[in-house]
Amino acid sequence: MKHQKSSYQAFQEEFRLNFDWAARFDATITRILKEHLDLMISVKASVPIKDRRRACDFEIKVSGTDVSFRARRNIGYRDLTIRAMSGGERTELEKIKGGFVDWFFYLWAGEGDKRMADWMLVDVGQLRRSGLLLKDRRLIPNKDGRTGFVAIPRGELCENDCVATEKFQEDRKARLAKQCKWGEHVWEDRPKAGRVGVWCSVCDKFYGNKR
Repeated sequence: MKHQKSSYQAFQEEFRLNFDWAARFDATITRILKEHLDLMISVKASVPIKDRRRACDFEIKVSGTDVSFRARRNIGYRDLTIRAMSGGERTELEKIKGGFVDWFFYLWAGEGDKRMADWMLVDVGQLRRSGLLLKDRRLIPNKDGRTGFVAIPRGELCENDCVATEKFQEDRKARLAKQCKWGEHVWEDRPKAGRVGVWCSVCDKFYGNKR
């Protein structure tokens, strides 16, 4: 007789699989964070009294050092999800409300879940100040029955200046409305009606079938 996994074991296994999958983005996230360190560090000229007393000409301050990270698979939603139910453990929402974490790097994978498609860097300090964390939001349960989360729409984050920087791919409809200039095309072969067609992978224009 086969030994059945407990719900907790299944939860642990799924957590590990998701953790290992998300780790593939670590190097890319590290590079992006380094490119945007100016958002976290301020440099200003010192006041004369500090210069006289401490030989201080410039002051450098780091606005927070802890970064939280979440990767989501290729889905249509573009919102910030924060764990609000955690099987009796202290939740991520409680920790963030309590003053932990300074930045939240949030990404969505693209087709096939292998590469990063969209991302945003959220200023968690501003998120706390905005009051968005205090709004009464619907708890969305996960399928494990032990955990759940609340979702803050990207629009709300942007309206309240919580998004420090972001990068989102162009909407496909907007991209198709563009026309490539000759010499800027990226040729791509695709099957079409039993034949191989030539397309531009930038503007999506069809240029005919291969002979």
